[in-house]
Amino acid sequence: MICEKHGIFYDQGQWCGMCWREKMSSIRGEKKAKISELKTMVKTIEKKSESAKSFSEHKLKSFRSKSKYRNVTTEYNGFKYDSKLEAKVAQDLDWKLTAGEIVEWRRQVKIPLRVNEVFIANYYIDFIYTDNSGQVVYLEVKGLALPLWVVKWRLLIALINEIDPGAKLEVVKE
Repeated sequence: MICEKHGIFYDQGQWCGMCWREKMSSIRGEKKAKISELKTMVKTIEKKSESAKSFSEHKLKSFRSKSKYRNVTTEYNGFKYDSKLEAKVAQDLDWKLTAGEIVEWRRQVKIPLRVNEVFIANYYIDFIYTDNSGQVVYLEVKGLALPLWVVKWRLLIALINEIDPGAKLEVVKE
């Protein structure tokens, strides 16, 4: 075949060698333009982040993102809790421990949920405590019961006798 534009003979493909080079050159030019545009955008973002850093360093104004479910992270006894209610329950457990009503308590305990030796998910229970009679109680503090939590909680209910025979499950709601 003969290229109509350049008058060059070529065997295969859509373009002769010259047309192909021109096409590739224009593609490279477009890529360079896009790369240049991206570099400009990155520089703009970096400038904005630097100005944000200097703004926060001067402490002119404090920006705090609000929690999705309006819970307030609360610190009690050197630990951070996801909500005021959770911190209050921890305080109550400390009082019960001091009064001798319970033997021990732990917070944020990881429980692997397995069905037929197949790992399904991890469940992080808010508190586990043991009362004077030796009864183990799994205590969950809940403000808003989301669908995923409901499914995991039901799975924990179904598996609790395999995980810890004789244990009791409790939920504290706002």
